[in-house]
Amino acid sequence: MDIDDFAKTERQRIRAMESGDALKYAVLCEKLGMPPERQDLYEQGLAEILMNEASVIRIEEEQKRRVYIDFVKRAEKLNYKDIFKDTNRKRELLGILGYTHLTGPSKQRIPLGECSDARIGKAFLNCYKSAREYIQKHGAEEYGNR
Repeated sequence: MDIDDFAKTERQRIRAMESGDALKYAVLCEKLGMPPERQDLYEQGLAEILMNEASVIRIEEEQKRRVYIDFVKRAEKLNYKDIFKDTNRKRELLGILGYTHLTGPSKQRIPLGECSDARIGKAFLNCYKSAREYIQKHGAEEYGNR
């Protein structure tokens, strides 16, 4: 950070302190490495940062749970236990989970489109089991938590 950026950020920090904007004050104190003049405001800002981070984590967990619930519901409409059946649909559903490749022999990455039916089926079944375990561990009222 050059001297002009530092001066601008310091002015913002002082304005945040004067206006009582705890979150901005704490963030700017941290950014500048400055000790806070108002410890109470700084601590309130840190508490807000922690609450915001906790909210983000809860939102991310909820999104993950919903993706897994959707995945499991769709998987159960397929013949998910038979590794040789419904391969194209399984590929699509693996894509929903973010898979673009699977690991092959010698740790090489194989694109989903080039994987054998058996490799897709095994990966799909493992993902299904993991998703079910996650749902059961984290609860899913709309899924029935079976």
